[in-house]
Amino acid sequence: MTKEKQDQLANKSNDEQEIAVHLKEYEMLSASIRTDIERIDKIIGIYAIAVFGIIAFFLKTANIDEFMKNIDKQTELIGLVLAIPIINAILLIHAVSSFQVILVKARCATYVIGERLRSLLQRDVLLFDRIHDLDKQAWLNQRTTVGIFYCLLSSAISFLVLYRYSYVLLFSRGISVFILWIISCFTVSLSLSFLARHQFINKHFATLHKTPIRESFPLKFWILTSSCFIILFGLFRFFGYRTC
Repeated sequence: MTKEKQDQLANKSNDEQEIAVHLKEYEMLSASIRTDIERIDKIIGIYAIAVFGIIAFFLKTANIDEFMKNIDKQTELIGLVLAIPIINAILLIHAVSSFQVILVKARCATYVIGERLRSLLQRDVLLFDRIHDLDKQAWLNQRTTVGIFYCLLSSAISFLVLYRYSYVLLFSRGISVFILWIISCFTVSLSLSFLARHQFINKHFATLHKTPIRESFPLKFWILTSSCFIILFGLFRFFGYRTC
């Protein structure tokens, strides 16, 4: 057997081993993505049940105004209510980070593993990533809609709480509640900045593998967070005061 033939056989064996490794890696990524999706679905489901439970509780309350006034009279209860935007922000950031992990894994499977297998075999191997039909598009649209409604619901509840108790900015309930309101407003701003950056990255999903996408200056994380905080604080500061 000639040296050239031996080299060809060795290269073929190496290619087969590399193909097997990439297919295994793709399988692991796919399983991990399914796990991430299930985790997000559980979070959204639990959150929806909690919101429904709160709504049912208020519907059963005979006098909602009286109930809210009782909360306004107790600083400890106001502090507990102001923790709701913080919890919402944490859950929202967790969901966005999970979505981001899914995007990273999907991009690796599609544009790294898929492209490498295509170059080795000279044909499409991972066909699911190259299918663009009505069924797949409908599935993606439905999942996107669920995510959007979850983000809107979570943010709306946080805004309502911050608006309802924005009168604490007058130091009418002490410095501790004032600081807690500021922290709640900041965490909500933080979650909004995560959402904005995730949307920016999501739009460039198909181009990130070709050339590096540089984040524009207005989308810098600290600028987004600071801008959201200033805007929210200004809105609640000038339009959110209530008397109790």
